[in-house]
Amino acid sequence: MERIEKLAKFTCIKQPKPLGDGHAILCAAHLVKDEPFAVLFGDDIYDSRVPALKQLMKQFQKLSSPIIALHKIDKKDSGKYGIAEVDRKNLLIKNLVEKPSPKSSPSNLAIAGKYIITPQLLKTLKTCQKSKNKELRLIDGMKNFIKHSKIFGLEVEGERFDTGDKLGYLKAVVHFALKHKDLRKNFSTYIRSVIKHLDLK
Repeated sequence: MERIEKLAKFTCIKQPKPLGDGHAILCAAHLVKDEPFAVLFGDDIYDSRVPALKQLMKQFQKLSSPIIALHKIDKKDSGKYGIAEVDRKNLLIKNLVEKPSPKSSPSNLAIAGKYIITPQLLKTLKTCQKSKNKELRLIDGMKNFIKHSKIFGLEVEGERFDTGDKLGYLKAVVHFALKHKDLRKNFSTYIRSVIKHLDLK
C-alpha cells in the first residue's frame, strides 16, 4: 500500500446517491478537465502479462477514440452483461445491448468494466436522459455517442475475474493466493488438505 500511494496523486470523490455509473463518473468530471481518462470498475480484475489498462492505453494511442474492454463469454450468460455488437475486422462498436437474452444477444463479446473515455464522450454522457429508475448509465452515453462518432472494443488478454460474483470472487482469492510468494506454499497445502477430505459425492 505504501508503494502504491507513491505512484500517483489520489483524490476521493463520493457519489452521494446510487444514481448509476454514469452519474458517478460525472461526479468526478471536474478532475479530468479536458483530457482522455480511464474508468476502471473495481470488481473486474485481470491477471495478465501486460496490465489491462496498459493494453487499453496502447489501443487508444493508435485510434484516438474511446475504447471498451471486451471479453468472450458463453452466450447463455449474456443476461449478466452488457454485450457489444462489433465489426469483426477492427472491433468497431456497432451497437451495445444491456443484458440481452441468449437468443437476442448480438455476439458473445461482453463488456468488461474498463474503458478509455474521451472529453467528447463525456460531453455526450452529460446530455443523456436518465433511465426509468432514475439512473444515468455509461452504456447509454456510449450508445448515443456511436450514432455520430466511433468507439472501438479491445479483447483484453489475460485471465479475468468477476469479483462482483460470489464464485468469481472466490476464484480470484485462490488464484492470487497461489501466486503470492509468501502465501502459496502454505495455502496450497491447505487447499490439498481440504480437497482430500472433501466429500464430492
